Amino acid sequence: MAVADAASVRTVAVQLRALSADPDNQPIIAREDGCLRALISFVHAQHIPVATIAVAAIRNLSSHPDNRDLLRSEHDLLDALKNLLLANDADRDLRQTVFDVLEQLVDESDDDEMDELDDLEQQAGLREKTTSEPGLMDHPSTVRLHIHGISDELLCVRVEQLVIRTRGVISVAFELGAEVAVIYTRTTAEHLISYLSTMTGVKVQQLEDPPEEEHEEDTESEKENDTTQPAYLDQSGQRLRDVAKKNAKKKHTITQGASSLHERLRAQREEESRKKARANRLLDSIGRGMTSGWGLW
Repeated sequence: MAVADAASVRTVAVQLRALSADPDNQPIIAREDGCLRALISFVHAQHIPVATIAVAAIRNLSSHPDNRDLLRSEHDLLDALKNLLLANDADRDLRQTVFDVLEQLVDESDDDEMDELDDLEQQAGLREKTTSEPGLMDHPSTVRLHIHGISDELLCVRVEQLVIRTRGVISVAFELGAEVAVIYTRTTAEHLISYLSTMTGVKVQQLEDPPEEEHEEDTESEKENDTTQPAYLDQSGQRLRDVAKKNAKKKHTITQGASSLHERLRAQREEESRKKARANRLLDSIGRGMTSGWGLW
């Protein structure tokens, strides 16, 4: 590449990198005729100074959720990034940046893609081949991170996409008012802070776990165990007891009335039964009289 051409290409790459740092520009640059193709050609050329700038611009574009599928569909881009990742003259920082882009574009549900990414990471010397994953803790824990500006919707979406694609992350939630991300993960807090700071360019810091509210629990326990009552509760209790006594008297009176009524009804039924018995006896007498000859009249 001629010196003049290299200077011109570098100028274009620098301009695209600067423009791609603005999230509002990222979907436009990815779809503008010639912009993405130019960045891909800069990576393909493997002129390291220019390729480094181009990869930084592509990393910015890949961080926008609306661009992921578009960039994945550019097979030339993926091939160029993989080749640059394994280039002999690429330093570790450049390889790490290239790997970060590939990591964002990979489909985590595709085992073949994940296996290929692991192999590329090992071949590039970014991770030693071991039987266990380095940087991951044996047991997950909750990491609380203060992320400056995460109340902005675009940044929140961007951070969420980055976090959920990070190895070892199990879940993530946000307290937008406090600009806090709560991440349940096996990944170390140091790795998350470094990764998110690099990928978003915003300040990220770890927060201490909120202290347990032991004092409040003790206070509640004391309230439950406290048998003394204020005077107004005693007065209220006395009033309730007085009302209960009045109700008991009313109930007793009603019960007595009910008993008297029951007795009257029982007596009435007995009287009706006696009347019916007398009527039956009278009918029997009439029947016998008719049989004995009364019926001749």
